[in-house]
Amino acid sequence: MSENNINGYQIIEPWNFCGNGRYSFAKKDGEQFFIKELVYPRFPTAGSEAVRKERIKECKEYEKTRKEVMDSLKKVALPNGNLLYPVELFRVGAFYYEVSYRATGKNLDMSIVKRCSREMKVMLIKTIVASLKLLDDAGVVYGDMKPENIQVVYDPELNSLRGQIFDLTDAYLSKKPGKRDEVIGTTPYYSPELGKYIIEQGKFDFLKLDGKRITSKSDIFAAALVIHMYLTGGNMPGIPDKYNYVYEAVLDNYKPVIDSEIDQDISEILSSMLSKKPENRPSASEVLKLMSDINC
Repeated sequence: MSENNINGYQIIEPWNFCGNGRYSFAKKDGEQFFIKELVYPRFPTAGSEAVRKERIKECKEYEKTRKEVMDSLKKVALPNGNLLYPVELFRVGAFYYEVSYRATGKNLDMSIVKRCSREMKVMLIKTIVASLKLLDDAGVVYGDMKPENIQVVYDPELNSLRGQIFDLTDAYLSKKPGKRDEVIGTTPYYSPELGKYIIEQGKFDFLKLDGKRITSKSDIFAAALVIHMYLTGGNMPGIPDKYNYVYEAVLDNYKPVIDSEIDQDISEILSSMLSKKPENRPSASEVLKLMSDINC
């Protein structure tokens, strides 16, 4: 294996570093892919027999869990659709790599999306939420919903926008988010229950919190934040200055303020998606229904 050819994938762009590893883009059999080298877990290549045995066990469990996630997604999503699910996981030496199809088209800046017509923005919301419905149908939590993981492109045939969701390396099975140090995501987009799970598990490891409240409703909360940003050119819902993140304010029973420039009907949907309790948030299917009922 060379730096430019990994398991048959020809790297075509420089590597970029991110929270849980580094990523690039590659070609194989005439198609382009998103490829990510993961910093964790790392297969042991040295160390004592006892340490190696324990780490190998962790790696095998990781492989098993990722296979369950990938198999579940392949049952509900189409190749090269708007949900760019992982198609292959492999290991080379100590490192694991995960591969998915590459998003297509030029990514539009939030400032451009903000200036688009109401009809285009509604369609963008629908495509994002439709991918969340597929994840929900698969029993998988995306776990890292954020603008950096969404490619917003203009579709000339439909004269509309669509959002392609990629990089599902943080995805996990519903109600099974893993241990605190295995849940990564991106803190500003945490749901209240995810933030609480990570914080409390860090403070009270002996409680052995099981994460059963972490479901697709966590993605719904994060999606509301992301949609709010697209509709306002990059702004999060309003919270008091003493909080760093929206989920912290919500945990303190503060209701985030939706920007007044967002239309009232969409604002109401976003507010419901930002409910403190997961059971009070609409599902992805319900959000799609609500979005279909509004007038453009």
